[in-house]
Amino acid sequence: MADNHQSLTALGRTRWGWPTMAVCAVLAAYAGNVAYKGLQAKLDGLPVTGALRAATTILWSNHSSVFLVATLFLVLHTLVLPRAIWMFIFRYRYAIAGATFLLCVVLQINGSSLAMWQVYVQPTVPAADSSIPLLGVPRAIRSDEWLSAIPLTLSQNFTGYSVINDLSSASPLNVLAVANQPVWDLTVLCKPFLWGYLLFGSGAGLAWFWCGRFITLFLVSFEFFRILTHDRRPVSLAGACLIAWAPAVQWWSGGPVEMLIAGMGMALLLRAFLTHTETWKRIGYTVLFGLAASAYMFTLYPAWLVPLVYIFIAVLVVVFLDCRRDAGLRWWHFLYLIGALLIIGTMAVYWYLRSHDAIQVMLSTAYPGARFETGGWGLGLQFDYVSNLASPYLTTGNACEGSQFLGFFPLPETIAVYYLVRIRGKDAMVLALAIVQAIFLVFAQFGFPDWLARFSLLYLTTNSRLTPIISLVSLLLLILLISRREKIAPERLGGKVLFTAVCIAVLLTAIILAVHLMRPEVTPLGHLPVFYLALFFVAAVMLASPLFLPAPSHIIYPIFAIVTSLIALIGGAVVNPTMRGITAVTDRPLYTAIQQIETTAPGTWIGTGLLGDYIIMAGAPSITSTNFLPVIDRWSQFDPTGENDATYNRYAHVFVQFTTEPTSLTNPQSDVLLVLLNPADLTKLDADYICTTSDTVIPSTPGVTLTVIYNEAGIVIYRVE
Repeated sequence: MADNHQSLTALGRTRWGWPTMAVCAVLAAYAGNVAYKGLQAKLDGLPVTGALRAATTILWSNHSSVFLVATLFLVLHTLVLPRAIWMFIFRYRYAIAGATFLLCVVLQINGSSLAMWQVYVQPTVPAADSSIPLLGVPRAIRSDEWLSAIPLTLSQNFTGYSVINDLSSASPLNVLAVANQPVWDLTVLCKPFLWGYLLFGSGAGLAWFWCGRFITLFLVSFEFFRILTHDRRPVSLAGACLIAWAPAVQWWSGGPVEMLIAGMGMALLLRAFLTHTETWKRIGYTVLFGLAASAYMFTLYPAWLVPLVYIFIAVLVVVFLDCRRDAGLRWWHFLYLIGALLIIGTMAVYWYLRSHDAIQVMLSTAYPGARFETGGWGLGLQFDYVSNLASPYLTTGNACEGSQFLGFFPLPETIAVYYLVRIRGKDAMVLALAIVQAIFLVFAQFGFPDWLARFSLLYLTTNSRLTPIISLVSLLLLILLISRREKIAPERLGGKVLFTAVCIAVLLTAIILAVHLMRPEVTPLGHLPVFYLALFFVAAVMLASPLFLPAPSHIIYPIFAIVTSLIALIGGAVVNPTMRGITAVTDRPLYTAIQQIETTAPGTWIGTGLLGDYIIMAGAPSITSTNFLPVIDRWSQFDPTGENDATYNRYAHVFVQFTTEPTSLTNPQSDVLLVLLNPADLTKLDADYICTTSDTVIPSTPGVTLTVIYNEAGIVIYRVE
């Protein structure tokens, strides 16, 4: 108590200190609201998306509590020494994270773009208050999440979380072959972020999934960087922010999160195993390592899984070499390794036997099963990160494809080469990551011959998927080098000036190259405004400044952590909306209508447009929901010779348009199956209901009777007779 009392300022020690600060916080929140209104007025007429306006939405009536809490936290720094505050947060970080997670689950907070369904399904029906985003805006471009993955996940509730889902594509689907699907199965031991669905249902389960992953990612990243930086905590905090709020993580929120958690978690578990000699602890770490490795394997996305494993193997090897001398290892300790391999092998064999048929079907598809990449001509993609701070706010064709980690390629690589030469390669972690980066860059720019692409397994990835991983290595190198800044900066003044000039020149060159090489579809507004490029250059210099500023580390590191956190928040915090529950789906009248029809007269459905995926969320089987695995028997009826099997033998979003011509199948793009359907062929599809918009024209066909059984808010349901 005495120490805390001494840390209070003179104002805080007075009787009215805390009340005064609370009043100041309230006034600051009010001032923020006034500033927001002024900013909104300035934004009117500018070519920006609703996200920029939403990013500033801290209205006094709706979101003042968020601003108030942030203000109170800042005010607290004037009452208590900042070091005491952050030491408290560090000491109780797991308890704070756990309490935050539980609160989010209870409130059903998630970052899904499910509110997009209110745009496409009966948009004239007013949205329920609980389905309006608390912060941010839903993203149409996140269709892999709200249009494909989440409908399948929510439909699992109607199957009792069974391994076989009969609703998706109206055909038995083994969901073990699809990533991130909740199911009562042994493999769920490796998927803790799905436990919420099994325990509490869809709304709380979605919150468990979203909040659990990002809170865990932040914690694991922080601990991971503590290893890499030799426990330089401010630098580790900066690294954790750059990982958790990275554009590559936020825009691809269904993608690399579990891989990153599992991969970094394995490094933490290996180090814990080597530094703790108690038998019971080592057994526990062995079991957890086996489960983490299995979780990594079950992410089921080779395009990222394969290149990421290069990084984590390199880190694991260095961690082992660094800790082995103090671990007291004997030959029998390798039995622990055998134990971990047994867990991994058991999980893999069990999963394979349970989903063998589905795996074979997927491997035989034209897309993605036939993928074989050899790389080449992809180096220009590495500069897409220059657009990432603007993508959440300005109109962008496909921000997901251009999203990366803010590693500022090729600055870390340039300094890493200089550093390794200077110390003669005597930094195993930097050297290992530099070697991995060299492999990736050669593959991306020059390509591998077929045999080497197959041997390295990099044939399973593409340049567009490898690019974010290259930027991740750049970020890891950047954080590593900043934590070793005392060994990098030249000692003489002339050398320091030259070193600083080179760093700034490399950053400036990267921005210039980005302007000329960046793809239009990932560039905000089709081109990057000059004022934004200038601001980005300033931000890049600020993040890289610890490498060349002469100030001591105990001053530089805290400032670096603050600046980095703010920049990371700008680039990632508003990418996904902040939502409550799943009422954005369930408050539509169509949702209730589908369930009522299925209760009285269950059948098989066809939905036009995006309705095919909406139908399964209400518990009805839909032919036109996303076909995660091709239904060959169904679509081959329209290709009796099998000449065009590549058209439908693929993962595909299925869209139906009605025609008077014979039924035909086409691929407007690689993951889309367009069915031009003659109503006479509805019997071939065994369709009982058609759910479509009121402006859809279905040609009259002899022998087919369509009876309207629902017509509300622009949606019509026909019974096929």
